[in-house]
Amino acid sequence: MATHPLWNPFETPSMEEIEAARVSIGAWTPQSVEVVAPDPSWPAAYDVARGQIVAALGERVLSIEHVGSTSVPGLWAKPMIDVDLTVADSGDEAAWLPDLEAAGFTLRVREPEWEEHRCLRGEEPAVTLHIFSPGAREPRRHRLFRDWLRTHAEDRDEYAAVKREVAARGFADVMRYNNAKGAFIYDLYEKVFAGDPSHDHDPHPRPPTVLVIGLDPYRVLGPWDPEPVATAIEAATVTLAERGYDATNCLVGLDGSDDIPAVVATALQSRPWDCVLVGGGIRKQADLLEVFEEIVNLVRRHAPHAAIAFNSTPESIVEAVDRAVR
Repeated sequence: MATHPLWNPFETPSMEEIEAARVSIGAWTPQSVEVVAPDPSWPAAYDVARGQIVAALGERVLSIEHVGSTSVPGLWAKPMIDVDLTVADSGDEAAWLPDLEAAGFTLRVREPEWEEHRCLRGEEPAVTLHIFSPGAREPRRHRLFRDWLRTHAEDRDEYAAVKREVAARGFADVMRYNNAKGAFIYDLYEKVFAGDPSHDHDPHPRPPTVLVIGLDPYRVLGPWDPEPVATAIEAATVTLAERGYDATNCLVGLDGSDDIPAVVATALQSRPWDCVLVGGGIRKQADLLEVFEEIVNLVRRHAPHAAIAFNSTPESIVEAVDRAVR
């Protein structure tokens, strides 16, 4: 199978991974994600930011590019200029960070395991500054994606519609917003790679993502034996993986230990879902009718494009997912 050299497997970071990369929790506060109409002033704002960076680092700037949605004419975007900067060694912060901080930039994200990526924030203009070393793949991916959207208006407009719909869900964390777009972006990259005349690329379809919402058998009031149900859920998870699904369980307790709507909403917002299954333990109990209704409405709000599946027993989870997805 031919694979484009810039291809990455479909992955979305967990909130634990996101928080671990943030340099200071105090430097981040929840803020509604806003996507706005194309602004003709964005290229000029990039020029200002570029001037600030070059003035601060001089010859240490090996390359600098305007990337992201504000670099694509006609594309709706967050009003934040994305800049890719290449320095000799992005991991050697002492060689470049003090001068950028003196110029008004603040370090927000440190990801040594991801090509020694660093992310800084500038305020005037509003800038997200990504810093990499020579040879990093991610800046090349950014440029390829940007250039495709600049020359393919249909894909640009479809991406704009996705961004507006996802932003309308009310995210207060840009990383959750990014995760929610992840499936569309992966699929569009597949199209970009297939259309790149420089490299062959066979389709690498992403596995369908499945969220299984159900009751945690160990946190349901008894007396009863939770083991058979727990074993059946575990077996279904294994079988879903064997069939090519990327499945995650969201099991809630009825012992008062969970704010069930909050737990379910967090799971729904964590990544894009192709299918959401609501278990029979929630759906079939008359005293959980209001909980079931709330969960369905949360799915409609946070995963509006997901197929919804219902199973009767833990043993029928796989059958229900197959029915909804296949």
